Parts: sequence; structure tokens; C-alpha cells
Amino acid sequence: MMAGKAVLAVLLLVLGSLAVAEDKPAFAVFDGTRESVLNFPAHTLLELDDLATIEFWVRPGWKTAPDADPVVMSAMGMQGARYGVFLTADGRGVGLYAGDDYDYTAFDFTDGFYHHVAFVMLGDLTDVYIDGVFEDSLAIGIRSDLPITTLHIGSANGSEALFQGELGDIRIWNTALDPDDIATFRKVPLYLPGAANHPEDYALVGYSNFSADQRTFVLPGNDSTFEELLEDVAYRIADSQGAVDEAPVADALEAELAALTPDPDADSVELTPEEEALFDVDLDLEPEAAP
Repeated sequence: MMAGKAVLAVLLLVLGSLAVAEDKPAFAVFDGTRESVLNFPAHTLLELDDLATIEFWVRPGWKTAPDADPVVMSAMGMQGARYGVFLTADGRGVGLYAGDDYDYTAFDFTDGFYHHVAFVMLGDLTDVYIDGVFEDSLAIGIRSDLPITTLHIGSANGSEALFQGELGDIRIWNTALDPDDIATFRKVPLYLPGAANHPEDYALVGYSNFSADQRTFVLPGNDSTFEELLEDVAYRIADSQGAVDEAPVADALEAELAALTPDPDADSVELTPEEEALFDVDLDLEPEAAP
């Protein structure tokens, strides 16, 4: 299946209110390969500013430390990540990166349990909550000056810093959630039809739907088709490059998204130099001193 059709089915317009369902989060397995990564063109809704929250459930699954810190999710652009979340390669820390900056806090994720993580961005600082409890403050925030073109779940850019393990209930908010709400609603899924009682539901930008064998990411405020999203991203890229025709950029972006989700029946996928250049970002997230 072409990536365009897959993403069109993913970027859904959610009508009505959010929902409260069972008190157990749903998880998706990422096996550390490009085939398991989720890649989407980025809606402008995902361009978070100073006040925001990213939360998710995680259980790492690698046995040997990888070469790079595995990335949970990343909002990428031509100039780097506006924001992204990673676990340290030894599984004993979690952090946030933006542009060339990163910071992390120590926490042992190798105990075999599922853990809930929430990053609450407050300008130049980010508070970290793990399992509903305040853990640390990081000296980093969102790089709101960096536009984004793609959203990746399970990788930094679709092919690097691949995540291996389980992820669940990834939620992106355009407000700084109250700590009590984080603790109260961290086990409450939000993606079934029905009434909701999350006090900040208006600020929910997007959320993963890993229920009922789904591997999707939903933007409640999106009313665009995949083709329209692709054209918008291409226009923004072309405009930033001073180009007058975004069609070549759109073609390259669509080819890149397709290449980032290879056909499992194909032996290999070769990218053109133009496709590689779209997301050719050199990421070094390895902390100088791992916890």
C-alpha cells in the first residue's frame, strides 16, 4: 500500500467529544525496524509553541544497547526537530530534544513494567512526570522557530534512532496540563465515541489509536485529505526554499513517505538523493554521561 493511502486512513477527522473507555491503555509493538515506524506529513496543528504537553506509555524491548538513543516520537522539519522524545540507549533515562539541544532525566525503564511519561513544556523548562509523579525539570523547551514537515512515531526521521518495544496512548496537547489531570487521566483512553470528562479536551492536538489492532494517529482538528496535507507541507517547504513550484517537492515528499514504509515483499528500498535530503538530519542524542 502506498504511504499516501495509509496516511489518509490515519489522519482522521474526529467528530463529537472525546471518550472515556476502559482504564487500561492499548499498546503497539515496534520491532526496531523501519517497517514498524509510523510516518505522517505534519499538519500545522502539530507546531506546538511554548506551552504544551506530550504524554505516552512505554516499555522498552531491546536487550542490547543500540548505537543511538531510541526515539519515541519526533516532529521534524528541514532544519531539525521542533520537538522529540527519546529513551537513553541503556534504558535508564528519558529526555526531550529540540534543534541541537537535548536534556534528560534518569529513570530505570528496564524493570519490565509499563511506565507513563508526561513532558509538560513551560517555555524554556520542561517538567517530567513519570507514573503520575513529578520526577525532574529539564532545561529545554520546544523550538518554536523550527517549522515541521513530518511526524514520526518510533523513530527520529523514519529510518534513524529506531525504537524497539511497546508504546501506548501517545497524546499531544497545546497546553501545559495540570499534574493532577495527568495522574488522573493517564489510564483513560480517549478515542472511542461517547462523552468525555477530561477538563482540557479542547487542547488535545492529536493522539495515537492502538486499539483493536489499529496503528493510527488521529488529529481531532484535521479536516484535510492526505493529498491536501501533502500539498500544504510541500508549499511550506518550497516557500522556505524560495521556490515557485511546490509540485516537485510534493512528489519527493510522497516518495519519501512511501520509502519510509517499505513494501514487506520488496528486497530493498533505494532512495534518490532528493528523497534522502528531505529528512537528512544528523542526530546525536547520546548523553555524555548515561545515568
